[in-house]
Amino acid sequence: MSLSLRYGIKNLFLVVTKRLKLQGFIMSDYNEEQRVAATKELIRLICGGKLKTTETIMNGFEKVPEAFCGLFTGKNLGKMLVKI
Repeated sequence: MSLSLRYGIKNLFLVVTKRLKLQGFIMSDYNEEQRVAATKELIRLICGGKLKTTETIMNGFEKVPEAFCGLFTGKNLGKMLVKI
């Protein structure tokens, strides 16, 4: 998806009025057994093509500052990587 097509949450007011809950997840919130099981399942889904990953890749060590700043300005889609 191009940056011009990205947008924030629309109708955020409805989250409040309908008492909706928005929640993400962080792997470190879970114990070791849960993390191992989740990692295996995620690998299976990615390898099977059922879960797609997105990465922004920049080439060259000289791109490190640009990549770092891009993390805070929305220049990346998914993981930001710099190939050196």
